[in-house]
Amino acid sequence: MKKLCLKLCQSQPASGHSPAGDARVPMTDEEKMRQRKRLLKTPASVKEHASSLAARWITDQLAAYGFDPFDGPFSEKEMKGDAIWIICTESYRAIYDGEWRWPENRKLSTQMIQIAKSKMAHIVRDFNKRDKAKDDLHTSQMTYAQLMKMEEAAGQWEMESNMIDFAYEIAEKAVAGHPLFLRYLKSLREYRCYDLMAEDLGLSEREVLRIEKQLLKYLDQF
Repeated sequence: MKKLCLKLCQSQPASGHSPAGDARVPMTDEEKMRQRKRLLKTPASVKEHASSLAARWITDQLAAYGFDPFDGPFSEKEMKGDAIWIICTESYRAIYDGEWRWPENRKLSTQMIQIAKSKMAHIVRDFNKRDKAKDDLHTSQMTYAQLMKMEEAAGQWEMESNMIDFAYEIAEKAVAGHPLFLRYLKSLREYRCYDLMAEDLGLSEREVLRIEKQLLKYLDQF
């Protein structure tokens, strides 16, 4: 997944401006109120589905990068509660409070996952800063390899959070004549998680990986 994201995003620097759904673009009071009303009018079933998908994405990401539920930045001690529930709740609140924009053409689940990426990266960065401030004596029992894996995760989440919209617009134009690649990119843009993408596309994870390999080969031409 990371290789594909790098391929899609290589045309845009990590600090590039992406206004759609970007927390760095302040919303006016009127925009915040309009977005809040839209969220309140959203059916409860849609909100529950969005929260469920976001929770699954967070769970998969923590497992994929080997985060310890009993130690490190996402432990119950550090988070003062269940990390998955807290991040999901904060992602929803960020939309409700107008901290993040929720584009009209974007699913609630997609936006919550987008916000979760940024919040999780900040959690990792803050955890590392606190440890480094203590004379390089880590408060956790994680190994150096685990710490590097943690940094890799934060970097990946930051990159995806900052560059996703612009990069996918470029990629979708490049594969405009290939319906299967377009379906894959749409699913990737929505979920960015293999098991969720497989469910969305009605394929096995192996088939999803096969399409990814074909797409990477195709994008090498550009």
